[in-house]
Formats: sequence, structure tokens, C-alpha cells
Amino acid sequence: SATPRTRHLPRPVFNIIELMVNHKLAQVLNENMKIVFLPEGRMDLQPEQGQAARFYTRFAEMVWQDLNFGEIVEQALDNAATYGCGIWHFYWDAKKAGRGPFKYSGGIAAEVIDPVNCYFGNPQQRDVQKQPWILIASREEVAKLRVMAKANGLPEMGICADRLGLEFASEAARNELDEQAKATLLTRYFRGENGHIYYAQAAAGQLITPPTDSGLTLYPLEVMSWKIRKNSIYGISEVEGAIPNQKGLNFVMAMMMLSVQDTA
Repeated sequence: SATPRTRHLPRPVFNIIELMVNHKLAQVLNENMKIVFLPEGRMDLQPEQGQAARFYTRFAEMVWQDLNFGEIVEQALDNAATYGCGIWHFYWDAKKAGRGPFKYSGGIAAEVIDPVNCYFGNPQQRDVQKQPWILIASREEVAKLRVMAKANGLPEMGICADRLGLEFASEAARNELDEQAKATLLTRYFRGENGHIYYAQAAAGQLITPPTDSGLTLYPLEVMSWKIRKNSIYGISEVEGAIPNQKGLNFVMAMMMLSVQDTA
């Protein structure tokens, strides 16, 4: 920021960080990724014996396309390069419906969680499945939260708009057109005594969804560190080490422009 001594200094920005991050992402995303299933144990099977593995491979390809997972991977990698880690969250979307001749209700959905909105019970533990609990924060409409609470037989009138957690969000995330329309929804995953993953949701200081057994034995999240940071699940970003260089370059270019300006 400008000070009395630097208020006349030009302030050019040569964004080398963006160029560097885009180059690294392009290198990673250059190859198309694919999930391939192979029969376990033997590789000398006859074509008809490996049919099940091919069916699973085709099914994985269909799910990949249905989730538009290529774009989701790109978003998570961008977060990883910028903030240190990328976080994928998988969940069941009851609103999904089959298209064409094959009708179905509900399906797997995936999203990318901003690291600032994901809290781990033990941030020093890099293994997601060893976490005691995981908390995800999201902004949802108050009307939607009241419908969720009512559907679960919980009181709804106490759910009001708030700005919980927005002080840590980006400027774009803090900019809400109607400040009375949204509240922060907290979704908590934790492991029960039976080894299953439970989830519960709360907003505005009250329960929205009671603790429910998901039937899963693994947390439906995956975390990728761009660079491993010792004793931290969040990792080290590509940007973190380049910030001093970026500041130095901008300052040197500003001094050069000031010299030209004063000479002229």
C-alpha cells in the first residue's frame, strides 16, 4: 500500500506468478487422464475372461463424463498450485435423474472445496482417512436451509442470515447481493464407533440435519498437496515461494519507470 514516501512511485504489476502457475498446470493437464480396471493377479486371461474389467472401465468413463470430472480436476489443481492443496468432495445428489431410455433417480456428484472452507480435526495428519472429523463450510440460501430443517423434523424459524466465516473468504466471495438471504452451512463428517462415516449439518447455531449414518467406511473427500509440507495436510503452494520475487520485480520496474519519468 502507498505511504507518504512512496505515494508518487508508479505501481506496475508484471504478474509472473500467474504465468508460472498457468505453465505448471498446462504441463500437468497436458495428458488426458483415464481410469482403467484390470483383472487382478493374472495378465494372460482370454478376451472373454477380462470382460468384467472392461465393463468397469467403461462405467468409470461414463461416470467421469457425467461428473464433468476433467473440469473438476482442473479446478482442484488450480487451488493446489495457488493455496497449497486441492480438495475433492463426493456426495450423493438425490436430484439427479437419468436421461434417455434408462431412467434412474439420484447419482454421484463431485465438487471442489476451497481450502479455506475445509477444516480438519487434526491438520498435522496428512492421511484423510485418519482424521477424527472433517468440517465443510458453505453459503446456502436461508429458505433452502429452512426446508432442509423442516424435512428432518427440526425447528426452522430460528434459521436467519449470517456472515459466519466470510471474514476469511476472498473479496468476490464476500460480495453478496442480498445479505439477508444466505447463512453459513456447516457439514461435519466424523467416524462412529461402528467404523462408519456419519454426517450432520448445522446453520445459525442450530441443527439442520441430525447425525446420520452414511453407510460409508471412508471419508468422501480426497486431498492433494501441491508440495508436501511437513506435519501439515494443506501443503505448500507454487505461489508461496514466488511472492517475494513478485514484489521485488514490481519494485524494480517501478523504480525504472520513475527514473524514466523524472528524466523526461
